[in-house]
Amino acid sequence: FLTESFNVGRVREGSVVQLYVDTDGVGGANHYITARVVKKSNGTFDLAIFDHTDSKIKDISIRDYYREYRKAIHRIML
Repeated sequence: FLTESFNVGRVREGSVVQLYVDTDGVGGANHYITARVVKKSNGTFDLAIFDHTDSKIKDISIRDYYREYRKAIHRIML
């Protein structure tokens, strides 16, 4: 989705994206996280969480956040 959005000009490197996530697993999203679009050295795109008070997830890749912390992402808003 990121590469496609980049290719059509909806986002670019450094764009800010808001995510609506479920942090407690009690049925439904309950928290907003802000991330920025980053281009990795291999040419792929990712989202890096940057506006958050929890130092454990600051600058973590959204893919790692999803895998390691088992959080559900309900909505991504460009």
